[in-house]
Amino acid sequence: MDDILEALDKSLRDGPSDDDITGSIRALISHLKDVRSYDVLLKDESDILDAILIFLREQIEEGNLPSFSKCMVPILGLFTVLAENGDSKLFADYIERSSLRDRLDDLLQQDIIQGRSRRILLKLCALVAWESQWSTGEKLHDLGRKSFTDLMRNNNFQSNILEINMYHAFFTAVKREKDFGDCLNEMKFIHALVGVLSSKRPNLEDYAEDLEIWIEIHINALASDVYKNSIHSNLELPEISTQFLSECVQNGNNTLTVLLLTSMANILEGQPLNVPLNSDTVGKELYAKYKEVRDRFTNAGIDELLIRILSESDSQIVKFHAVNVASYGFGNLEEKSNSVYVEEYLNVARDFLNENGETPGKLMFIPDSDISTSCYNVIATVSRLMINDTVKDLCADEQFLKLVVKFFEKPLDVSMLLLLLNIIDHLAFSKTARSIIEKQEDFMEFLQYLGKNTPQPPKRFSSCWQDRNAEVIQVSNGILFTMKKVPTSPEVIQPASEDEEDDLVMISYNWNSKDRVRILRRKLKEADFNVWIDEEQMPRYNDINAAMSDAVEKARVVLATISEDYYKSKNCRKELEYADEMDKPVMFIKTSHSFRPIGWLGLILGKKLWHVLEEPNIEKHCEEIIDALEKLLQKKASEKAESSKKTSTPASSSKSENSNSSLKCVKEYKKFADEDEYKKWLKKNGDELKFMKSWRNKSKFNRHSVNSLIKQCTDKSSNEFLQFLRKEFNLKTPEAMTLQAALDEIVCQK
Repeated sequence: MDDILEALDKSLRDGPSDDDITGSIRALISHLKDVRSYDVLLKDESDILDAILIFLREQIEEGNLPSFSKCMVPILGLFTVLAENGDSKLFADYIERSSLRDRLDDLLQQDIIQGRSRRILLKLCALVAWESQWSTGEKLHDLGRKSFTDLMRNNNFQSNILEINMYHAFFTAVKREKDFGDCLNEMKFIHALVGVLSSKRPNLEDYAEDLEIWIEIHINALASDVYKNSIHSNLELPEISTQFLSECVQNGNNTLTVLLLTSMANILEGQPLNVPLNSDTVGKELYAKYKEVRDRFTNAGIDELLIRILSESDSQIVKFHAVNVASYGFGNLEEKSNSVYVEEYLNVARDFLNENGETPGKLMFIPDSDISTSCYNVIATVSRLMINDTVKDLCADEQFLKLVVKFFEKPLDVSMLLLLLNIIDHLAFSKTARSIIEKQEDFMEFLQYLGKNTPQPPKRFSSCWQDRNAEVIQVSNGILFTMKKVPTSPEVIQPASEDEEDDLVMISYNWNSKDRVRILRRKLKEADFNVWIDEEQMPRYNDINAAMSDAVEKARVVLATISEDYYKSKNCRKELEYADEMDKPVMFIKTSHSFRPIGWLGLILGKKLWHVLEEPNIEKHCEEIIDALEKLLQKKASEKAESSKKTSTPASSSKSENSNSSLKCVKEYKKFADEDEYKKWLKKNGDELKFMKSWRNKSKFNRHSVNSLIKQCTDKSSNEFLQFLRKEFNLKTPEAMTLQAALDEIVCQK
């Protein structure tokens, strides 16, 4: 190194050609990388760095801007390798000792330094700002942003693509990384990227290096929410990206394939796969936009392409990223034929977490690659994959669950905590997993604490996240609900009236079906059904799980509007499994005739009948559903009346038996003989006919009118009599069905 330093020092002092200076600096950089002597230069030979800075200032004083500009690139490279590879304390000491900040600030004040030279100077300043506290940081950021914007002013991205990419390091250094994407969004970079990716190329490899830079810029820009959200108005990008990914896979270019998969995952990151039941209007609108982005990926063929990558690629890193993208709901990983790819990923994930479970933020190289990831990223992917029943089965073992629970012993930020809770929430549907979790009593106590059911956490988990926000409380109580460890009595803000709770028909649905469900709700209300639907009733409750359980328990019938999204929603699963457990009548309504339920949903549906609610005949489908609902309620009411008759007192049974001989097959009119007999009937059916208490026109209903109804009951068909009751007494359909069943009982007993 001595020879190189001597040659460089001589060039700086004697002022030979710029080529000698730049050549000497590049030779020094190469030597430093070969022998890794960065610290020696910073500690013992830092005079040469001072000489370089003096040389730069002299060139400006002499007006020799070409020489300044030519030397700035290797000088920036030299300081970059020292900052990235040298001892950080030694580098910081040199900054202080050499007054480097003041020297660079002085250069920034020189108006003569413009264009590319100024941009390189700004990057050097940013590098120093990153390594030390610099009071001019905000000013530096403003200068850098203006310089970056000027660079792209004419949208000439192609000729400046290398410089644009270098600016990401500048914004990162001044701790304003998101501004990189904000600026690119202002200059409509996405539109230019779509044009580049969709261009026809005779040979991909000849353009690969430039394309890598374009995609790297895009990935870095996605740190900006402004840039990321602009994809909603540039929806051709998901389609073009998928098509270009197919081209890269076809050509076997793994580098571009990984970059594209990474960009897709970054676009999808943070996008909810399902809308929470208590999500506000803004959250639901945002989800609808995200779904539109995912639909564009799907329409472009991402599902088939991901399976092709997983089945054909020999690269572990490519497969790793393909599963990551598929975890956002692509690739049909729930199909049994594709479960092998999930299992491969989980095996890698288990090994990864076993080695790094103590440090959630630690980076580790993905097997067979030079690309690293963190426990957080692996946990996030596993968490998203949990909608897959195959994943639940593979993870429902003691080793994996203990591994996950161990994370809670460490301090966690809220995002990591929610990912881990989501894994537990999904696994709680598995009986095997539930029994394993229940054995860890201190963890069960911790869940009670996170759900705000107990004031203090167990000692083992005392260092974990302490701020129990609304989402943490909701998910924790959801786990406890699934595991039947909390009471289902709801915490109601505004109790419902008696009328609102009578004869409830609950609609269980996924938010993606909201438009169709709203039409069905309107039709049900027009038919006088009392409908429970989350967007109307949820505000009355403090807790989602309590609201769901309250609705299911009070419902006479649950209408399950099932779809692919319904199957993937853990909240929908909780509703339907709880309704099944409570033995509630369920009518299944497919939002698409072609939907084929699998997994847990397929098990519950079995061979039961189902209806359809889809365009273009949605109005007709609503009528068919309402007709089937009326028949179901009528059947259930008759079954209840029959059951009540069978469990009546022996004397009553004997009397009924003796007087039933002529009416068992043929209805026969016989009126109540006196008021006492009428009152006994009222008392017996009081609970079923409680809606009578709130009738406005009570005079219509007395012993004489009931005797008249008995006559009508014998003369009319069942459907005719039902419609008559609705009209005559202004009853809702379920109320009319209940009264009809009670009157049928009288006719059969007389």
